[in-house]
Amino acid sequence: MEPVKFKKIQLDDVYTSALTARLVTNEDGWTRMELVEKKKVETGQPILDAAIQPLASDCALLPSVVAQAIGVSVPTLCEIFVLFTGMTTSEFFAAYRFKRACEWLACTDLEQEEVAKRSGYASQNAMSQSFLRRIKISPWKYRHQYRPENFRDLYRWQA
Repeated sequence: MEPVKFKKIQLDDVYTSALTARLVTNEDGWTRMELVEKKKVETGQPILDAAIQPLASDCALLPSVVAQAIGVSVPTLCEIFVLFTGMTTSEFFAAYRFKRACEWLACTDLEQEEVAKRSGYASQNAMSQSFLRRIKISPWKYRHQYRPENFRDLYRWQA
């Protein structure tokens, strides 16, 4: 019997933006603000979908809380994540949190303490440690490298 192959679910496949709108330009050259679609997570795996969906509104959720909420054990949830994403639940949740922080830093003028809070980090220091560990630069440097000068014209977010 052939081994079953699963499509690996990538973070970008299920990530929901924290932004409410962004400026878009079409091929004719006109620009307008368009609402950012809040996509519903649909991986085809009900337990995975149920575990990922709440992260869009609360990045601080712990895998143990999510596992309890959807009625599975933490080891079972972890096995499902490893099978379908190649990451443990803790790794996936941390990656989601990091991506959210990157988005807040690059697209808003929120203070770093507020970015850390909205991204689910316990503190600004915890966020800084995550940035240094993952990409070897501070959140401050990340913001200055990746936030365009006209970010206020390009993005909208909920204050």
